[in-house]
Amino acid sequence: MQKYYRLNKASEYILYNQELKEAKNLYFNTIKIEKRKHWNKFLEKENSQSIFRAILYTKNTTSSLISSLFNIETKELESTFQQKCNIFRNTLFLDPPVTPPINLVLYTGSNYWKWPLLSKVELRDSCTSKIKGKTPGPNLITQEIIV
Repeated sequence: MQKYYRLNKASEYILYNQELKEAKNLYFNTIKIEKRKHWNKFLEKENSQSIFRAILYTKNTTSSLISSLFNIETKELESTFQQKCNIFRNTLFLDPPVTPPINLVLYTGSNYWKWPLLSKVELRDSCTSKIKGKTPGPNLITQEIIV
């Protein structure tokens, strides 16, 4: 192919056009056929790891660019990577709502809840019959501490 390319270039791209096209087709088709043979030989291996390696080889790893994004706050199109990140972050991860602090100055206790006293046996039986795991709940108290 290189030989015909040089000859074609030396004749100022007039002669050897057809020969160059045929040589180019032969070259690239040979590469395609040899790649296919090599791939088939690779897939015929009876190795358990070759399946996962084949998946990695065929996995699509191309990434596409994200087009410009419209920023609602500034009313402009943002095109840089950092600006796009900020738009995604502000849109997807909103600030959590803020609750006012609790004012316990005027709090008075209520005697409405009257809990009966539990014996250690009742407490142990109720805890071990319902809770089987050792994972703490929302109060971070484990079963072992209670029992």
